[in-house]
Amino acid sequence: MTGSTLEDQESHQNGKIWLRNAFRWLTGSPHLKITRIWGKKCDVKVYTSTVRRRLLSRGLKGCRAQSKPLLTDAHHSHRRVWAKKYAKWTNEQWAKIIFRDKSNFYLTGNQCNKYVRRFPAEEFRPYCLNLSVKHPLHMMIWGYITASGIGRIQIVQGIMNSKRYVEVLEKTMLPSAQQLVKKGFYFQDDKVIKPSPSSSG
Repeated sequence: MTGSTLEDQESHQNGKIWLRNAFRWLTGSPHLKITRIWGKKCDVKVYTSTVRRRLLSRGLKGCRAQSKPLLTDAHHSHRRVWAKKYAKWTNEQWAKIIFRDKSNFYLTGNQCNKYVRRFPAEEFRPYCLNLSVKHPLHMMIWGYITASGIGRIQIVQGIMNSKRYVEVLEKTMLPSAQQLVKKGFYFQDDKVIKPSPSSSG
């Protein structure tokens, strides 16, 4: 963004002021979109390099967006109801909760985005590809957290049904709760394991 006349300098200054005030809602927007908005809003010539420098000066770095499940209106509604229900809980009450969480660790195939710097003709060269497999080998790990610390972890292999679910809880959750929460604890799971025919008996 350049200019030598008083009018150009004033437009340049107005553009800087607009961008400074707009940082609160520009977060998350790509710099190309910001460039278009800035130029149209302030009626000045804006370069993407200028926008990148301004964003970096404010600590806004270009990052790959994290993947998270899409939340519907029903999800948001249920979460608000849950939050209001427990809004007045004390620290002592929360200290009696043991939470379960799980993570998948992939042993084959790259499940993350990969960035490469290449020439146009190198698009399908092996060193420029993000190799993947249709059914990557992975392991699921369950863990538990409380206000007093973290509990035991368990590697879970194969299909999880209600019978195996109970077995895993008895092996890892109960000892974790007895060690960290002592007695009178509440178990909070993020998902419910539905019964299957193989779990009966």
